[in-house]
Amino acid sequence: MSRYEAPDAPSAGSSIEELESAVRAAGISSTYLRLRQRALSHLEKDGRGKTEWLAGNEQTSRVLEDVERELAETKEEIERVVSERRTRQEGVGAEMEVLERTWKTGVGRVVETGVAAEELRRERIERLGA
Repeated sequence: MSRYEAPDAPSAGSSIEELESAVRAAGISSTYLRLRQRALSHLEKDGRGKTEWLAGNEQTSRVLEDVERELAETKEEIERVVSERRTRQEGVGAEMEVLERTWKTGVGRVVETGVAAEELRRERIERLGA
């Protein structure tokens, strides 16, 4: 997208976050284009365009700062969530190892029981056949 064009619309199956982001981007783009058009028309008419253009740039800069601040806050939140997830996973790591060992032991016993049952079946067949 060029700064002089409207942004592309999100697809029909877009998530809420994608739609909110698209609406935010469209609002910023619309504001920018409206202020640019106004400033250019004033510049052509009475020479006030330079002042309004500078004011528009200041307003756009503030919007950019707000968006960058929101981005930084979102990144911090993501880092916090990742850190919390990692801490929780490390906390249950020992329990997971115990559960896995118990499961493997149980599976081993099932296999041993199956082998023993098969041996008994063969012995029974040999006794009945002899």
